[in-house]
Order: sequence, then structure tokens, then C-alpha cells
Amino acid sequence: MNGQLTARRLAPSERANAFRIVVHLRAHLGEAEFISRAGRQSYFSYELVGAFDDGRIVGVLGMRPVHTLARGSHLHVDDLVTGEAARNRRRPCLDDLCRSGRAPGA
Repeated sequence: MNGQLTARRLAPSERANAFRIVVHLRAHLGEAEFISRAGRQSYFSYELVGAFDDGRIVGVLGMRPVHTLARGSHLHVDDLVTGEAARNRRRPCLDDLCRSGRAPGA
């Protein structure tokens, strides 16, 4: 884990890979249930962003755009977790995730 951290939105086909990280936060979900729920939530603009170190996923951000009377348009973070191996590099990983999670045009 000495490479540069990068982050990008995940394709639906990558949800199973993301589950390996998300399970640390959502231990009550099995892989099939996680994939199913992420798919249902995607109909409401839920997206997963992955942080990668040398091509290996080390963190996941689950987010969705919302609009409220109090705050106007903003991103709501539902899930934010880093894998065990990346926790000592937490801050850069989270920064990359947040940067990649910005709404288009934000």
C-alpha cells in the first residue's frame, strides 16, 4: 500500500468488490443483500465512490444528492468506510473520496 490513492465512481458491476470494504460498516448485510439495496437506492441517485491504492479498493463512500429547505442542494453521505489496511492513511483516502463524490458542477 505505497501507491498513490485515487478515487472514482463505481460502476454497478463493481458493487461486489465494494462489499469487501462496506461489510466492515454494514456487517448485518450479506453480499447479495448489499448489492440489491445499492441497486434499489441507485434509482434515487445513490452512488458508490471507491478509493483505490495500486488498483485495489481500500475505501468506499456511499452518497446521494438531496435538496432540503434548510440546506438547499447538497450531498448526503450514507456510508463512509476504509478497509483495515488503509486506516493508517485515512485522511488522504477520505479526501480523495470526498473530492470524487462531488456532484457534477459543484
